[in-house]
Amino acid sequence: MKFPNVAWAAGQHGLTHYQLAAAAEMSESRFSRCFSGRGEFTSDERQKLASRLRYPADWLFQEVSPPAVPTDVRLERARALVQADPKLRKVYQSFVTSFGYSEAEGLAAALGGRYSEGW
Repeated sequence: MKFPNVAWAAGQHGLTHYQLAAAAEMSESRFSRCFSGRGEFTSDERQKLASRLRYPADWLFQEVSPPAVPTDVRLERARALVQADPKLRKVYQSFVTSFGYSEAEGLAAALGGRYSEGW
């Protein structure tokens, strides 16, 4: 998924892809191609979606950047934290299996704010 913020905002409003496509005056197939990254939304389409979702277009369509990858020492500490907490372990596993993250990227994503340079 290229635009997770659009998916999140749509979920907050209970909107389907069909409804989003209609709001942007796009065909469902074009919306799907753009949403998955196989096409590009025009600026007009982005503005229409932002208006319907009531969030800024810049935020809805911002580039996703992966979390920082830990060093070896931090990687070991991150593994220990994730293994000790079932909720973190589940989040980590979803990042690795569902989104194709590497082990280090999955650990960094699962730990979020608890993951810092100061370890």
